[in-house]
Amino acid sequence: MKSPSRSDALAEKIHNLSPIISGLQTISGSPGLSIGVLLHGEVIYTGHHGRKDITKSEPPNDDTLYHIASLTKLLTAAAIGVLIDEGKLHWETRIRDVLPEFKLRKDIVGQEATLIDVLSNRTGMTLGNAFWGLRSGEFLLPKDQVVPTSCDIQAVRPFRKRFLYTNWNYALATAIIEKVTGKTFGEFVKERLLDPLDLRRTTLGDPGTDNVAMAHAIYDNGTACKIPFPNLSDETGMAGGAAGKSSIRDLLIMYKSLLSAYKHQLKSGLTSTPGSPFKQLKTVFAPHIGINDQQSYCLGLYKTTLPGNIGIASLNHAFLGPKNKPFSGALNPGIEVFHHTGNLPGTTASMFLLPATQTAIVVLTNSLPLSDPTDFTGRLILSALLNETRPTNFPDLSKMVRQNQLLAYAKLISQLEKGKTGVPPPFPLSAYAGVYFNNLGNYNVQIIPQGSGLLMIVQNKPHTRFALLPYDGNTFYWPANRERELCVDHGFPVLSAGFHKIVFTSNTDDVVDRLIWDCDPGAKPSIFEKNWNGSMARDVKL
Repeated sequence: MKSPSRSDALAEKIHNLSPIISGLQTISGSPGLSIGVLLHGEVIYTGHHGRKDITKSEPPNDDTLYHIASLTKLLTAAAIGVLIDEGKLHWETRIRDVLPEFKLRKDIVGQEATLIDVLSNRTGMTLGNAFWGLRSGEFLLPKDQVVPTSCDIQAVRPFRKRFLYTNWNYALATAIIEKVTGKTFGEFVKERLLDPLDLRRTTLGDPGTDNVAMAHAIYDNGTACKIPFPNLSDETGMAGGAAGKSSIRDLLIMYKSLLSAYKHQLKSGLTSTPGSPFKQLKTVFAPHIGINDQQSYCLGLYKTTLPGNIGIASLNHAFLGPKNKPFSGALNPGIEVFHHTGNLPGTTASMFLLPATQTAIVVLTNSLPLSDPTDFTGRLILSALLNETRPTNFPDLSKMVRQNQLLAYAKLISQLEKGKTGVPPPFPLSAYAGVYFNNLGNYNVQIIPQGSGLLMIVQNKPHTRFALLPYDGNTFYWPANRERELCVDHGFPVLSAGFHKIVFTSNTDDVVDRLIWDCDPGAKPSIFEKNWNGSMARDVKL
């Protein structure tokens, strides 16, 4: 009888973790979970838990399509690598030299930012999520306004000196790929990266309905509800940041080719590999901006030298106190792990790559959960592969994350209520009515009197609407409520009191003329000026 191989033994070891993994999924509230593991360049394990759709009993499988959110960023960096290898771009190509509209940005980012700067998230530009998406998967900007709007996104950290993650950097990379190739981002990626690997279950467009893990949100009690898919595609201009959809089978094929090509290019000193679509991988995998002593950001990848916290991009990291953040690899110092997490309303994904052993771990789930089971499951499997003798108690940490997320919302609710006064609005509600525009004139907020408060409509969208109540004089607010914001409004949790408040100001004639909204926590509040001609449109300042 043939003795079992080491790969077989490790596959069995992973399989034996199934009860713990199912427990992590249950704690998170997520309906489904899929896992794929590559070791020495070969698939040793795939596994699936739960349901693709909370309303049906069918489980996911190797070909089930999930939204992979920010795991898309590595594909974007790889697509740029193809163009660089062909001589159509250079890593130090300035954004303004390809996208003339970016010259409108007068700071150092607008003048000097290069492809390396945007792909490594070292421009200092802030998140600015409210300018592209807030609720129900509605995209808030026309595609032709994405690059102009990037010129107005605040830079809040020093250029090339501090890491700050934002999808606006990858929106610029997306626009550059489309400008240089004359094709949509999805067309180019499909032609040059996906088709050569025969990846038939990966797309940047509409995922369809055949064998798709549907999007879900999670109520406070851990039960799930279906929500609309995030509307990120080639039609939005944000495709390179988070529009990918893929399956466990396709991702393992992709990462096998990627790791093999990286190994070849490191050894040969070449920038391409026969039979692989991936180019320029030494630059893609190189650290370009430090995060801390053990961690840096490459191009579409985090890099951690063990021991370290490889869940730094997960919501688990956000909801665990500094004393509770688990470190991986205590018995394996010096091993390099490249990793990323992706999340959007309705989806969460994690991947971990270990080039030294041609290892990939991919975990996908179909919700924005109470705790991130993709992160903890991936780290649990990595511990098994590394033969860590003291594995972290991930179920207990998962319960802590879940509890802390709910507590964070309770604190936000309390903070908002404590600041509320009995001071009524100094003007009749009709005085606040009107359409208010951002500095560029391409993003508007409409205010309409409604009952004893106001209704705020963003970009005239049918679902991106906020019912505002009196808060303190000229300040109105909408009460924080996690279940309503995620399960009813289909948004992303924003744990900021300022985000939930709208402040109106008046001129010397006591006429309300401005609206101030802290819609981008971490940046200065945004000022919107009333448009006095009553139109829903205004000339865009280009």
